[in-house]
Amino acid sequence: MAGERGWFGFGLKFSGEGFFLNPTVKSVTVGSLVPVSPAARSPIAVGDTIYRVEGVPMTGRKAKELSPWPSGRWGRPCTWT
Repeated sequence: MAGERGWFGFGLKFSGEGFFLNPTVKSVTVGSLVPVSPAARSPIAVGDTIYRVEGVPMTGRKAKELSPWPSGRWGRPCTWT
């Protein structure tokens, strides 16, 4: 459906430092996987570290800067490294 947001089927865990409402991100890891989801059918696993999304580094940024990522639409691939 046009305008629908994609769903990956995994939850992220963030570690940061600084003011709790907008900390500086130190690490991003996969915290959970939904059993029947795109993530469950991929090689991603709980505990994997996410370094970049669509080429954008996740660490060293303020948490609020990351809220729009990923901003892809339904059916469009998104690169997580």
